[in-house]
Amino acid sequence: RSWGRPEAPGGFRTHWDRAGGRLTLELLETGETLSVATMEPHGVRADRAAFDAAGERLLSAPAGRRSLLLMDELGFLENDAHRFQAAVLAALDGEKPGCGVLQQADSAFLRRVAAHPRVRVVTVTEENRDALRHQLCIEK
Repeated sequence: RSWGRPEAPGGFRTHWDRAGGRLTLELLETGETLSVATMEPHGVRADRAAFDAAGERLLSAPAGRRSLLLMDELGFLENDAHRFQAAVLAALDGEKPGCGVLQQADSAFLRRVAAHPRVRVVTVTEENRDALRHQLCIEK
């Protein structure tokens, strides 16, 4: 089914600020940007409290105005952010259609998201992405 162009997408999207060495999460309902992880010499350090705060804001956002729930992207950094995880799963239980990105990583949280009854996991590759756009009814 085609959702058309959403007038009021809800949810969040992530952005790596490579120069600043941090991952930010933008809440689409409010436009608020939260720093949720930082690059360190030996890898990435997630800020569980910041993820959980984002989850609470996601839950408290007025879902009635959303035409689409966007979650870009979910991954291993959220492993210890249990309030954030609960917010994501609660949002999936809602009535609005959604679209999201799951990292190809193994974690209990990602397995729960993938197993959710309203989730259909589609693996996108360079070879199949153009055909999938039409199969999933996503506009270019």
